[in-house]
Amino acid sequence: FFEMKMKYDESDNALIRASRAMTDRVTDFIGGLFSKTEMSEVLTEILKIDPKFDKDTFLKQCEKDIIPNILEVIWSTVFCLLCLWLV
Repeated sequence: FFEMKMKYDESDNALIRASRAMTDRVTDFIGGLFSKTEMSEVLTEILKIDPKFDKDTFLKQCEKDIIPNILEVIWSTVFCLLCLWLV
């Protein structure tokens, strides 16, 4: 059985790859329905501290404010280092 599973997992056949992709998706979906994920554990802990926390609002704030600011700092630091290195 193990040898057959290895052949299935390592096959380059397009039909086998497509069926493997489908079974992987179904397995991930079904497993995701019943298992705790890191995200669910983190959200549970955050909600214990701040019951008003809204994930969607936080993600929008990350997208519009937090991530651009972090990227700007990283870029400016890298740019300054490059300037020093080139001089």
